[in-house]
Amino acid sequence: MNLLDFANSIPDFRQELKIQHQASDIVFITVAAVICGVQDWEDIEYFGHCKDNALRNQNNRRATALIPMMKKEGKTYTLIAESLNRQGFKTSKGCRFYAVQVWRLYSKLLK
Repeated sequence: MNLLDFANSIPDFRQELKIQHQASDIVFITVAAVICGVQDWEDIEYFGHCKDNALRNQNNRRATALIPMMKKEGKTYTLIAESLNRQGFKTSKGCRFYAVQVWRLYSKLLK
């Protein structure tokens, strides 16, 4: 089970009229922020606002969940792009990933 499947499997018991964000989005952004070194809730909120556009794209979200883990394994941006392509990921424009797109997604996470 990947991170998005896990986040989508969590029951949401919030009152429907008060929901501004999907629970799966909150879980995903929180985990991504912690992977990137964010340490408190205010910074997690800021991280979520800064990454909003990139994280709205489903392909970017899935790829973004994997990129930090692959970087920690010591993989280059080119190897990560090749891995994402083998797994069937597409960019927001429906194209193959190249090292530069991986670098952009990764650097957006670190800002």
